[in-house]
Amino acid sequence: MKKILFAINKLGIGGAETVIINQVNLMDKTKYDVYLGIMYSTTQSNNLYHKIVIPLDKIIHFNFNKFFDIAGFWRV
Repeated sequence: MKKILFAINKLGIGGAETVIINQVNLMDKTKYDVYLGIMYSTTQSNNLYHKIVIPLDKIIHFNFNKFFDIAGFWRV
């Protein structure tokens, strides 16, 4: 089984976020081990977490503080 990581900045409501969630949800889970990586914390109350159908342990929060966060890049 191949592992696939989809990465996005945040999971606020938007077009790119919707596309990533749709791709994650529609991947064939029998062929691919799908993970979702989120670079920054989503602090908005309106977000797309409720639409994710993969287990919570496959959602990875990298918690970047800023773009040049060396520790954040190390976590990735």
